[in-house]
Amino acid sequence: MYKRILLAILGLLIISCSQSKKGGPFNYELVKSKLDLDQNQTELFDKIEEEHTTKIKTVFEGEGTKIEKLKKAKAISAEQDQAIKNILSDTQFKIYEKEIAIEREGREKHNMQLILNQLQLDSLQTVQYNMANKAFYTTLVDNHDYYHGKPDVYRQYYREIDLNRQKVFKRIMTQDQYETYKSLEKEYKIGQSEH
Repeated sequence: MYKRILLAILGLLIISCSQSKKGGPFNYELVKSKLDLDQNQTELFDKIEEEHTTKIKTVFEGEGTKIEKLKKAKAISAEQDQAIKNILSDTQFKIYEKEIAIEREGREKHNMQLILNQLQLDSLQTVQYNMANKAFYTTLVDNHDYYHGKPDVYRQYYREIDLNRQKVFKRIMTQDQYETYKSLEKEYKIGQSEH
């Protein structure tokens, strides 16, 4: 479990480096939009997020093995969560915990699960859907060096490997299911940056 969480953090950090945006790998604007923050909380949240995102980026740009970097990043994330907890109400923090967990695991992966829940696939189709997604995201992360720091290359590579996933989906789904998937794919902005 611990290793899976660390790998998820690494994967998201890797994917994020292909995108030039403020705020690191996570969509903090989306998280904040769900918290109903006042002005003071917003300013404190932004300061905490920026400080900890910078620390994590520094860790990954520094020396050490991936595992060492992941351990340091996990500790910084826990420190950030505690700092955020100190500025939120209990209700707000419960929402934050849920949303940041989704961000750290991967919002797009989460959305692909939400899509699955709406497709009414049978058990075999569900297994195949999950295998296709796992293969897709594993390939994307494993080939990080190919698109590191190159947003256009990342988007092109994403589209290329997504073609294989789409072929699997088309093969395992009925026509109606696949059309529903394509509609939900647009609704959930799969393959599009949420930032």
